[in-house]
Amino acid sequence: MSFLLLLFLSSSSSTPPSASSRLNGNAMVFVHGATFLVGSPVAVDPEGGSLREEGEYPPRRVRVDSFLFDAHTVTALDFARFVVSTSYLTDAERHGWSFLLDSQLDEAQRSSLDDLSVAGASWWRPVHNVSWMHPEGASRPSVFEAADDGQQRFYGANGAANGGRARMPAVHVSWRDAAAFCAWRGKRLPTEAEWELAARNDAADTARFPWGDTLLGDDSTHRANVRQVEGERADGFPALAPVGSFAANARGVYDAIGNVWEWVADQWTPSPRRESASGRVLVNPRGPQAPLAATVEHVQKGGSFLCHRSFCSRYRVAARHHAGADSSATNVGFRCAADTSEDKESKSEL
Repeated sequence: MSFLLLLFLSSSSSTPPSASSRLNGNAMVFVHGATFLVGSPVAVDPEGGSLREEGEYPPRRVRVDSFLFDAHTVTALDFARFVVSTSYLTDAERHGWSFLLDSQLDEAQRSSLDDLSVAGASWWRPVHNVSWMHPEGASRPSVFEAADDGQQRFYGANGAANGGRARMPAVHVSWRDAAAFCAWRGKRLPTEAEWELAARNDAADTARFPWGDTLLGDDSTHRANVRQVEGERADGFPALAPVGSFAANARGVYDAIGNVWEWVADQWTPSPRRESASGRVLVNPRGPQAPLAATVEHVQKGGSFLCHRSFCSRYRVAARHHAGADSSATNVGFRCAADTSEDKESKSEL
């Protein structure tokens, strides 16, 4: 840990001012409490596929109190500060591996792999020594890189110090890791309902994306980092993009869809409750409340750079995904939320 501390102290002071002013890990937007619909208003997505199976349809009317929501996903720089401050070990570091795409592996990694893959998703491979600090493995560049002067600086695009890597989302972070980070910050993970409200322009909005119902928007520009099979760099990024690379929604929230899936607080169920026993809207719904365990699955929102309309059209505001609390991967990150005293109502787990 002392070596990591040395790495961090010598690199954090050299973060570009333009990045530190906005991507300081503390920028939050205020979201007014509202009654609104969580989920999709249609049963079948226009790009194909039923939305019933994973609980998107029918939508459910909920009420949430006002809250604060991180403007950006947590970056590698943010997470490094947490690790340095707390000596925290992530689940991936404890397990000794995390998930990479087969296409991300070099020949040495591929030759040393156990013959393991995810059932039904053979492109996902569990790779040893992959973590938030070594997102492509210990033999590949870490989020820190030695400069010619012997100092340690954040690794960026093409090896440039102070470049994109510090601003990349923290990945290979489990739900438990994300919850620990948010608690350290005096925050918490957002609920699924809060996440959807923050991702939308307003409470009445039921569009597929934060900006409307078409992926490219009215001016045909790319609004999010998702997969384009026709041209992988059409949006400017073949894989992960630095946070804040695309325009924010009307609330000031960046990257609500695409780039990385985002953990939320709710435990997973394919059939979320849609009303209270008395028939009233759910107030501050928080999902099932089973005892926490590594095997308990939690909801992920927003899709990632891997999502494409022909394969995984979950880069929509209402879309839902899930994974175990100790699971991590190259396309999963998070952001935090916090309570605010304004418009405070009694909390409910109806």
